[in-house]
Amino acid sequence: MIIKAASFLLQLIAVIGGVFLGLALKGGPPAASYDAGAPADAGSGAEAGADDQHAKSAKKDGKDKKAKDDKSGKAGKDSAEEENYVYIRFGRQFIVPVVQTDGSNALVVLDINLEVTPSASETAYQQEPKVRDALLSTLLELSTEGAFNASFTDQENLEAIRTRLLTAARQVLKDDVHGVLILSIARQSF
Repeated sequence: MIIKAASFLLQLIAVIGGVFLGLALKGGPPAASYDAGAPADAGSGAEAGADDQHAKSAKKDGKDKKAKDDKSGKAGKDSAEEENYVYIRFGRQFIVPVVQTDGSNALVVLDINLEVTPSASETAYQQEPKVRDALLSTLLELSTEGAFNASFTDQENLEAIRTRLLTAARQVLKDDVHGVLILSIARQSF
């Protein structure tokens, strides 16, 4: 029993160490958020310039799409609504243990962003520990329900995960949360 626990702990440390090493090789921890409307001084050096260029490109694409919609006689309501949200990026990924009934163990690592109204972005950052707690609690519930078993990347399963995470985020941030984006999901069995 002690050997099995030690083995599990060693593997957990190795996975977490691998995540941190990957982040270090990638160029440091991820930015606190990505806001297409953020000023150029929000980042540092080339990264801020790239974000600024991306934001200008996204705004231009949005204007072009809206102009096309107006020319075709369709109001661009969906594109106008999409422009009214910012994305909250968590500083750390979510790591969820998966213990199956057959005794095999695994970890799932998720990178999650929240889509919120611009007026709620500051509140979301202030409430980040509560939001992380609500999301992690939901992820642990999903894990015990089998959401991260063999078909965890199935589109219906991912949509169910997003829906449950949205409900959890709204418990803290109310209706200011519009959506949950799963940017990456990986499972490591051991």
